[in-house]
Amino acid sequence: MSKKASTLDLLQEIHDLESEFCAGLSTQEKEKPGSYENWSAKDLLGHIVAWNARLADDLQAVADGDTPSREDDYEQENARIFERYQEITWEEMLEFWETTHQRIVERLQDLS
Repeated sequence: MSKKASTLDLLQEIHDLESEFCAGLSTQEKEKPGSYENWSAKDLLGHIVAWNARLADDLQAVADGDTPSREDDYEQENARIFERYQEITWEEMLEFWETTHQRIVERLQDLS
């Protein structure tokens, strides 16, 4: 099996585990607000979405012959991510999660 195929398989396994996590949450858990010190399920998913979006962008940069982004202050970036997604619904977050997953898959498939 090629490295790309192995990576795509692993990515799907991770996505499946995240999906199981989301499916196992009650309505109350999905709607529970969090704080930066105590993230809710939605905050955790927002964190995954944001870093997955960054990964998809970085894969595109590599494909275009550019340098991937670099984050020097992860704590500050995580705080920005936390704030960015506070006003969206669980359903919107799930849509973002699926979209960013698909973007990563497409970018990986495009790499030679």
